[in-house]
Amino acid sequence: MPLPSRLFLPGLALLLAGVAGADDDLNWVDRDTMTSLPPVQQRPIPVWCSGIYYNPSVGVPADQSDIIITADSTSLTEDGLINMDGEVLIERPGRRLTTQSALLDQSSGKFEVANSLRLETDQFTFIADGMSGQTQRREASLNRVRYALFGPGARGTAEHIDLVENFTTIEQGTYTTCAPGSNGWELGGRQIRLDREKGWGEARDVTLRVKGMPLLWLPWITFPIDERRKSGLLFPTISTSDSGGVDLTQPIYINIHPQMDATIAPRHIDGRGSGVEGEFRYLSDLGQGRLSYGVLFNDSEFDGENRELAAWQHDGSVGRWALTSDVNYVSDDFYFKDLDTGLEVWLEKEDDSESSIAASITAIVPVNDPTARTFTVRASVDGKALTPGMAINGRLQMRSANTRPSVPRDALLRDSQGNVTVWIAEGEDKNLVARRKVVKIASGQSQQVTIVEGLNRGDRVVIRGNESLRDGDKIRVVD
Repeated sequence: MPLPSRLFLPGLALLLAGVAGADDDLNWVDRDTMTSLPPVQQRPIPVWCSGIYYNPSVGVPADQSDIIITADSTSLTEDGLINMDGEVLIERPGRRLTTQSALLDQSSGKFEVANSLRLETDQFTFIADGMSGQTQRREASLNRVRYALFGPGARGTAEHIDLVENFTTIEQGTYTTCAPGSNGWELGGRQIRLDREKGWGEARDVTLRVKGMPLLWLPWITFPIDERRKSGLLFPTISTSDSGGVDLTQPIYINIHPQMDATIAPRHIDGRGSGVEGEFRYLSDLGQGRLSYGVLFNDSEFDGENRELAAWQHDGSVGRWALTSDVNYVSDDFYFKDLDTGLEVWLEKEDDSESSIAASITAIVPVNDPTARTFTVRASVDGKALTPGMAINGRLQMRSANTRPSVPRDALLRDSQGNVTVWIAEGEDKNLVARRKVVKIASGQSQQVTIVEGLNRGDRVVIRGNESLRDGDKIRVVD
């Protein structure tokens, strides 16, 4: 049935979600601003971000509340056409629209805003040059838009946006999760479609820009807009070395089941050969575990032999019996070339052993001669500290077990930007909540991973059930 006349733009405000103020910001709230808000309005900001998109001024949505409509002048024709002019404000808790004029046909539910407008809700902000739509079908179209989506923490621009229920279609638009003023990365596409119900976006004719420079073009791509899992490509890893050349790995994630997943990663090392790495993770009534296998075929720097690594780890129980396994296989003694990158190394002049120069390891280069049982280490040091022809000795400073915390590899996740993250339990034992932290890890193959940065000793890390958590979720410790 048609909406009562007093609800005119309630439907419109509900559909489009809000607008406020005349300044054209997208409701970015940095840490200082957040702490200045009343405690009841404050929201957590992820550790890896300088702020979030958030608009406490619109309040909490309440569908049964009254709609407040104000304008300098309003007229109503006999056929149900409402025309509002001058400082138009349509507002209800959680939603707000401001513009200079608006037109609504009550009989059909069609509306039109032919001038600049600002739309705001507790979920997103739109700033556009014009808008039209249909209130009864909860549809709207906007032209020449700047937008911010609070959930995924994204912003962008568009020539045209269509809103239909849980779908947002962006034509000739851009999308990024970088903070305002940052151009770390940006997707630009002919069409970007966001499905909030499924938690994924889809883009066509896409250009990926990094620091403003075009890096990659794709005819089609999907990407996450929340934390739900989906099969697809993960971020590739690229490294270089003097003896191995370019080392490229492209992981492919396969979401088999809520309690099973797999990753297959084709790999190519320039000058050595190609291979593949795979991992299968599972969670069952008998416990949790992982199977992994990696092979480098016909390694040209190892007499053309295949190089293999396999492992099975399991931790669980059967009744009162513990069931634990840690089975490993490696094809040769020289397979492992990784050390803990980021370790400190001290360079000492041969003629002055009392004076040391601090440096840090940035890469471990594959060995040239396997029989030498040595590793070539690349270190970063202030260039002013060294001079051509200087003879130096290196002293590696190994960290003690108490220097940095470590966590099981199962505790590690990756967010939509490729950052390695963990969930920690924050609060008292009976009132624990989950908080996400971005961390930097040391390289290596061990199932116990050293955290180089981002985690403090004493932090309680979630290692089971962490893939479905959201920031602020209540959790409990399970013995």
